[in-house]
Amino acid sequence: MINKILFTLSICILATALFFSCRKNSECATCRMINKPPIANAGKDTIIVLPVDSILLDGSLSKDQDGTIKGYLWSKISGPASSSIVDSALPKSIVKNLSNGIHRFQLKITDDEGLSAMDTVMITVDTTVSQVHAPVADAGSDQVITPDETVWFDNGLTVTLDGTNSVDPDNDIVFYRWTMISTGGSCRISGANSVKASVSFYDFGVYLFELEVNDKTALSSKDTVTISIGRDTTNRSPVAFAGPDQTIYLPLNSVRLNGSLSSDPDGDQLSYQWTTVSGTSSFNILNPNAAVTDVTSLVEGNYQFELKVTDPKAQSSFDTVRITVVACATGRQRVNATLAPFTTLPEQRSAAVASAANKIVFAGGASAQEPYGSARVDIYDIITKTWTIAHLSVPRYGITAVVVGNKILFAGGESGELGDALYGFHSEVDIYDAATDSWSLSHMSEPQHNMSAAALGDKVFFAGGNTSSSAYTNKVEIYDASANSWSLKTLSETKELTSVVAADGKVYFAGGHNYNNGNSFSNKIDIYDQTSGAWTTATLTLRRATWGGISINNKIFWAGGYDERGFLCSVEILDMVSQTTSLDKLSNATWIRAALSNGNKVCFFGFSKEFEIYDPSADAWSIGVLPDDIQMLFSANNNIYVSVGSNPSQIWKVQF
Repeated sequence: MINKILFTLSICILATALFFSCRKNSECATCRMINKPPIANAGKDTIIVLPVDSILLDGSLSKDQDGTIKGYLWSKISGPASSSIVDSALPKSIVKNLSNGIHRFQLKITDDEGLSAMDTVMITVDTTVSQVHAPVADAGSDQVITPDETVWFDNGLTVTLDGTNSVDPDNDIVFYRWTMISTGGSCRISGANSVKASVSFYDFGVYLFELEVNDKTALSSKDTVTISIGRDTTNRSPVAFAGPDQTIYLPLNSVRLNGSLSSDPDGDQLSYQWTTVSGTSSFNILNPNAAVTDVTSLVEGNYQFELKVTDPKAQSSFDTVRITVVACATGRQRVNATLAPFTTLPEQRSAAVASAANKIVFAGGASAQEPYGSARVDIYDIITKTWTIAHLSVPRYGITAVVVGNKILFAGGESGELGDALYGFHSEVDIYDAATDSWSLSHMSEPQHNMSAAALGDKVFFAGGNTSSSAYTNKVEIYDASANSWSLKTLSETKELTSVVAADGKVYFAGGHNYNNGNSFSNKIDIYDQTSGAWTTATLTLRRATWGGISINNKIFWAGGYDERGFLCSVEILDMVSQTTSLDKLSNATWIRAALSNGNKVCFFGFSKEFEIYDPSADAWSIGVLPDDIQMLFSANNNIYVSVGSNPSQIWKVQF
């Protein structure tokens, strides 16, 4: 008896030890979560009525639960051929030239680990508001079913036929009917009058089914789907995508060809080959066998490059991309500008300059005596031609100056040297009232410098600044001068070096640059409407930063700037009456340090002695030439002033 007890006890101890030794450890600090695919959202189906022929495709509600979305790709699935997607690689993109009919577009998104998801949206274009639409049947994608070798058809192999993607612009589908058109063997349909039907297959073969949908007005539509039961040994061809067409402006003479969004339905690894279809022989494809490669040494003209992608079974697909290379403007009249003495700045430095109520104010900046920020303010009275001195609340440079009524705001800035204990950005806003010759102090919500600014009515908008040596913000700091109060809004993206223009009751925040987002450049315009208080977005033709923006005669001109490839000479012009855009060119590719007006003409200044002049009355461009390179420039009372050459304290009035 004792031996039996001891034997039983031994068995229990052994089982307990085995249980604890074999139990899975639920804690794993180094375990890696499986990446979840993103969720694509192409937006709601929409009906528009001609003559409206464009609409915004909006995939901004797409999301990734455990990462970020790195790629967007809009493509057209079906519909009339007239439409075109402006920029297929953006979350939001405009479709133009839509014509009467039903257009379907697909959004493909890719996350930061390469998983993708797709969604579709239907745009119905009518000629009249009351038009009745037929439904559109969608029987789903063809399916190839490869049963496991251990599965046989005794009880039937069940497959679902799915018509949930069938649509009706009027949302009134009332009837579904599935029928079998041809069969490769024995099968049975269940739920033939439902949006989803189940089919039990009892043999290998290829089966063809038809879905008919009817709406409440008795209009109908049909679609078919093929179900193949058996071993699928057919290799499917890859899909080449050579990227969107591009336009560059000389002296930029290189582009990046990107075929990385090419795909293979079988998941096979692809090989790539870039070749030229048309264009001059003056170019060099750096790596013709890479998915992404640069083309250099381009000259003015049109090029077409072809991408060939090939899978391991030698199946290939082709796509082409068009590159347009535009030269800067030539043959423009050159005008020698004359300089009339105006005044001499008491202390030479790189100050922030603005003018209000016959006062020109030079605030802060850096000088030989104070290289890391000055608090000095020199105020020049245009009437009495006398100078007075004041001081900012804190010494700094990189200040943003903007005028609202008789007040000048000197906002933000930087002081000290990087690494110095005194180094830092500032939230202070020193406000000078030129009418009363008095100062007051306010603060932004956080320290910033290098902001862009514009005033509209009683409000001043500061945007596109950076909050530290390596951080940028999407905040818009809004100062209401009448209420002496601040409010905050946000841009659609984080960026600096944006162009801010106030015109026709709206403020336009265009383009910009963000080092923190892959050194990316923006082609977004955030628009504030003073009347409605609404914020909307639009799209520029090119991505760029540090460009000049100015308004004259109901048009906004955005000129010059640079992107990741270098300086640009293109000019984008928005007609605020017709809401149409057109393109022009500067004579030189340059970033623009200031866009100024003398009341009749607009001028774009870089850093050389040449500047670009546009005369809206004659719709003509010319080139202004100064005696020497520009050091300082500003405008006051419809006059343009500069300092040039080796004596930047001497200020001249520019005449041309």
